[in-house]
Amino acid sequence: MGFVGVNDTSIAILSRFAKKGSDFFLHYMLTKIFALNVFNLSHSFDNETIFDFLLYLFPWHLSEALSQGLFKTYRRFEYNDSRLRGPINVARHIKENNPFVGKVAYNTREHTFDNPVTQLVRHTIEYIKDHPFGNNILNGSQEIRNAVQSIIYSTPSYNNTDRQSVINENLKPVIHPFFTEYYDLQRLCLQILNQEGLKYGSQKDKVFGVLFDGAWLWEEYLNTLLSPMGFKHPRNKTGEGRISLFQHGGYPRYPDFMKGNCIIDAKYKRLKDSGIDRDDLHQIISYMYVEKATQGMVVYPSNIKTEKEIIGILRGYGGEFSKLGLLIPLANDITDFIQKINLEEKLLTYHIED
Repeated sequence: MGFVGVNDTSIAILSRFAKKGSDFFLHYMLTKIFALNVFNLSHSFDNETIFDFLLYLFPWHLSEALSQGLFKTYRRFEYNDSRLRGPINVARHIKENNPFVGKVAYNTREHTFDNPVTQLVRHTIEYIKDHPFGNNILNGSQEIRNAVQSIIYSTPSYNNTDRQSVINENLKPVIHPFFTEYYDLQRLCLQILNQEGLKYGSQKDKVFGVLFDGAWLWEEYLNTLLSPMGFKHPRNKTGEGRISLFQHGGYPRYPDFMKGNCIIDAKYKRLKDSGIDRDDLHQIISYMYVEKATQGMVVYPSNIKTEKEIIGILRGYGGEFSKLGLLIPLANDITDFIQKINLEEKLLTYHIED
């Protein structure tokens, strides 16, 4: 799902729940996943609109990076005071302290949060503040507000006139075994500050756009509903939350969501009238068997009202296998859609907890 444009030709790839060209469901999932408070994303394909979308990606990447902690690295500082705590810079000392009045020019190498990477993020934040939607982008949630404040607090040496030099210092990608998420954040900040836009091509023909995997969007959207309920969302990218098929380890697997004796599989498929695919069925049953789970559930989006449907009780260790649909409502505008889907979300979480 998403949109692509080539010069003056544009194509919008909508979700199957879009009506009359208005894909409220796609926009709603994007705002939930990326922690935005902006609902007027336009399917226009000029440079400015595509560039704006980069700004909408910033809060999510900032949160992902800060989940690993503030980026900290060594940085060289120059001082000229009476508290000598590093090697003396003789040339600078002679230049700045003649006649001698008790100060010494010296250099230090300190492990600090105030470094080129966090400075780049700070310059991006200040840039977004000047955007018409900047206030909404940086205040979409308490988590984003806290993240922005952390960056501001950690960059006391920020100076808006240093932007180009900070960009130049970040031309080399961040490669760090722990701060892995900062690579994507750094690249996004450079694109925003350089106003590159989401584009491909050169000279006359320009291709603009962004496409999302519908299955990924659905899974990450469900995570915004299930995570507050205590469900874990294993990540195969980092290996977090994985389970093993054998007692001695090995053969790692990543169920979509796990909590106690309940395993949930997110499927962006039409499951109301058609049965569950045999591979999907075998997959979740395998997870239930290994974890001795008493509940296994497939959650999917639906365009009609559905109730929790129990498929059956498994043999062996037992366990209830069911499927549950989330109604994607029809609406006249995005505000109407949000009100209706919020009610459906409450019903979904009620059936899961039941």
